Amino acid sequence: MARITLHSKFLGVILGSLVLFLGIPSYLLIQRENQLLIEKDAEKQHVLISSLSSALQENMIRGIPQSTRALMEDLRGSYGLIRLETLRRDGSPAFNGTGNRYPFPQLKEVFTKGKEVAFQEQGPLPLSTILFPLKNEGHCRRCHSKDEKVLGAVLISLSMADSFREITSNKLNLMMFAGMLIAVLGSIVYLAIRAMVLRPLTVLHHGADSIGKGKLSHRIVLSSSDEFEGLGHAFNEMAGKLEKKYSRFEARYQKWTDQLHESMGEAEERAQQLSFYSRDLATISRLSTSIFTADLSLDDMVDRFMRGLTHGLGYTQVRLCLIDRKKNVLETKREEGMADVLPACNHSLSDGIPLAQLARAGRVVLFDDVTQDAGAAGLCLVDAIQKPLSLAFLPIMSRAFTQRCWEANNCTREDCPAYAVVDQRCWQIPDTRCRNEHVEAFGDKRTYCMTCNLFPVTGVLAVASDSRQRPLRGRNMGVLRILASNMGAAIENHRLHEDNRGLVQNLLELHKVTATALLDLNQDRAISAFLETATGFPGMDECNFWLLSDDESELVRKAGCCSGPDEARSCPDRVPFDQGSLGAAFRENRLVVDYTVRSGDTTGFGKALSDYGMNSLLAIPLSTEGRPVGVFSVYKRSTTPFLETEVAAFMLLANQAAMTFNACRLNEELKNQNLEVSRSMRLTQGILASMSSGVMLLDMDGKVELVNQQGTAILKTSQEAMIGRRLSEMFPEADVFTQGDVDPDQGTIDISVEGGARVPVGYSSAYFLGEHGEHEGVIIIFRDLTEIKALQEELSSKERFATMGRLVAGVAHEIRNPLFGISSIGQIFEKELEQPAHQELVRALLSETKRLNGLVEELLIYGRPKKLELAQCDLRRLWEEVLEIHADELQKRGIRIVGDLHVVYPAAYLDSNQIRQMFFNLLRNSMEAIASEGEITIKLLLEDRYIIFQVIDSGSGISPENIDRIFDLFFTSKPKGTGLGLPICKKIAEDHGGAITASSEEGRGTTVTVKLPYKATE
Repeated sequence: MARITLHSKFLGVILGSLVLFLGIPSYLLIQRENQLLIEKDAEKQHVLISSLSSALQENMIRGIPQSTRALMEDLRGSYGLIRLETLRRDGSPAFNGTGNRYPFPQLKEVFTKGKEVAFQEQGPLPLSTILFPLKNEGHCRRCHSKDEKVLGAVLISLSMADSFREITSNKLNLMMFAGMLIAVLGSIVYLAIRAMVLRPLTVLHHGADSIGKGKLSHRIVLSSSDEFEGLGHAFNEMAGKLEKKYSRFEARYQKWTDQLHESMGEAEERAQQLSFYSRDLATISRLSTSIFTADLSLDDMVDRFMRGLTHGLGYTQVRLCLIDRKKNVLETKREEGMADVLPACNHSLSDGIPLAQLARAGRVVLFDDVTQDAGAAGLCLVDAIQKPLSLAFLPIMSRAFTQRCWEANNCTREDCPAYAVVDQRCWQIPDTRCRNEHVEAFGDKRTYCMTCNLFPVTGVLAVASDSRQRPLRGRNMGVLRILASNMGAAIENHRLHEDNRGLVQNLLELHKVTATALLDLNQDRAISAFLETATGFPGMDECNFWLLSDDESELVRKAGCCSGPDEARSCPDRVPFDQGSLGAAFRENRLVVDYTVRSGDTTGFGKALSDYGMNSLLAIPLSTEGRPVGVFSVYKRSTTPFLETEVAAFMLLANQAAMTFNACRLNEELKNQNLEVSRSMRLTQGILASMSSGVMLLDMDGKVELVNQQGTAILKTSQEAMIGRRLSEMFPEADVFTQGDVDPDQGTIDISVEGGARVPVGYSSAYFLGEHGEHEGVIIIFRDLTEIKALQEELSSKERFATMGRLVAGVAHEIRNPLFGISSIGQIFEKELEQPAHQELVRALLSETKRLNGLVEELLIYGRPKKLELAQCDLRRLWEEVLEIHADELQKRGIRIVGDLHVVYPAAYLDSNQIRQMFFNLLRNSMEAIASEGEITIKLLLEDRYIIFQVIDSGSGISPENIDRIFDLFFTSKPKGTGLGLPICKKIAEDHGGAITASSEEGRGTTVTVKLPYKATE
């Protein structure tokens, strides 16, 4: 049988202990992490299901299921989603008619029991799948039978490949780390034992063996400066004396034996100390495992740690102090036998007492004997301690300094003393240049830093022991450091878990309130619901919702109060919107934190908060589309700052409330608008019935959808006979009505009516555009031109000037009045109607009435004297307006406009309406002179006190025999011209004290020059 050396035995015991000590926690950590990753995937699926269910319910109620389809398309492929469908009972997708069915056997259970089913799918790509029932509840029963308990199911499949890869990677990393740690610790412990115990024993063994064999000249050489060296000297002394005095061998042998027994006792004592150390580490391991694997309250967790210290490690004097960040207080949680050693602890961290300073520093402090160390006087009750006592203060850290403050806050102030400092206790460094606006608002940077999530100290552990029996050194301090580290990790995990659980509960409640309020759309009930939800948020004592008054002069309290001895005085109903902290939040549309509200806010509201004892104010604007409509204010009596997580939660609540309030307001406005639209439609029907012109609406197939009474009178038929029939079937000549965008002066036809008579009809038409700009129909405005035809025949046989008077009277009487009525009604509709389709119809109506009115205006301009309405006007702007009117026609015909309209000239005092008419006529003449694809140049010049502009076209030009007659009344060379355009221009120029001339070259183009003064002549 092979002999096992002492070295091998020690090495085996060390490695086995380390494997057992580190292997079990590693395995438990791996299992816990696997479970957390799986729960994380499930939580992600439930969040997506909740969002999709809420959106689906809202969209189905609002009648816009396509929004749900768009939402599902956006979500697919993101967040690791493989499948996202809404399934019917047979497994077919509800929003994808061509999608494949999903024959899951679990689907039947979802529809029959109405419960969620979760399962995993194995395959090349492992999936975590949840079938979530869409229950027939609440508003869903408006459209669905109450017998249908489940309307559908949401199928959501999430890839678990990333989670499995992460789990495998974490296992490997942890195994590698544990292996390395075992190797390193085993090597260190083995080398230490070999150097301190095994090597001296080996030397002693070799020397004793040599001496035992009679080699008395052999000497043992040891330089360990301990008992082994003394033992070696004893061996050497014994060997020397044996040589000299063999006769006294027996006595010497007995002495050597006694010394050997003493040395072995000391070795056993050291081995016993090592056993105690291993026992302590095992106790800590069991304690940490029991805490990290259980869902415990903070008190239960603290109790277990205290039992581990007192019963497991055997310490009888222990105090555990923890920091309450919300109160900024260091308070005693548990204590055992420390009442006579340390004073009571319940102090603010900002105080200057030694214990608070020690907690802020986050460093280990050790006193070997407090009765002999002067530095312990400020921390201990030295006078009450009667025996030598070791005392250690160990900080309980939530984390190592892995994330530096300046890195987390993206600080770029390299001139700050704390920037890039290895020791990240920046709250201990004076004169830092922190630019955090919340820090500046609070004023006390050190206190604010100690409420930050990056502040690592969560408490202080104080342990005392008799320095003669169990001094707090070496292995004992190592054990306490490990325990304090585990306590910090456990407390931080518990705090994060509790904070996250509370935040999730608040967010779920907020989501529920928001969804309910959006379905109800009642502002008063919505405000009350949000106020009730807000009171459940931590970090405040009172809160208010303030909305802008109707006259926008002040903020009105809609909900919440600061109930005090005098309600009206403690919380006024109205405050100025431009004063105080509330005014600053509203006016600047930003978050305001005021820790000096009792003295800094001089408004009545600030005094009210001071009377009520409120020290801190957080004001968040309620904004919709970047515009503030109110303020959500939060108050608390504590002098500690608002935590960043609390501020974030309050901001989210304010945003949700603002969105809901805006939806309620829009809903109320929509109701009012519907009433106005209904009234306007009744008014429209009355106006159409009273018009002297015919109005008709055709669909794209030529069928009549609308015709007024005057239209049926012109066509000698009835509305019942026309509605729903093709116009071309009743009146074949009217088929041209279906051609949209016909100018008033171009649309003239003769229609055969009942009895065989033919009625001359003048018409204009425009396309009726749908919501997306497509043609949905044609609008036609027409009238009987029989009388106008008679006037035209009379004009051809009588002197033009006399005929013009009768024509003006006839046109003014027969056309202008109804056109004015149509235009007025159209303008009312244009302002009040919001639907794009209705607005397009009204704009087409206004465009056609404007064209018809233009003919009347031209006749009236020349035939009736009119007093000039002089005012300052910009000629360049008037040209731009005229060009904008003809922009589409210019582009369609390929006519370019060039010149120097960009030049800025002094303002002229002119009649802007008449000058605009003159520009309009000149541009129309130039456009009509160009057959296609030409150029019109507009030049502006200055001469003394006159502004001169020229209109130059590249058209056909005017013959020499006609150039002198173009300004004569009714002279025209165009087949359908009136001969009024240029005479009107001449009259307008002369009325303003100016002049107009023309020059032309046949085949090259025409130049018209107008000269106008800066100011009109008197």
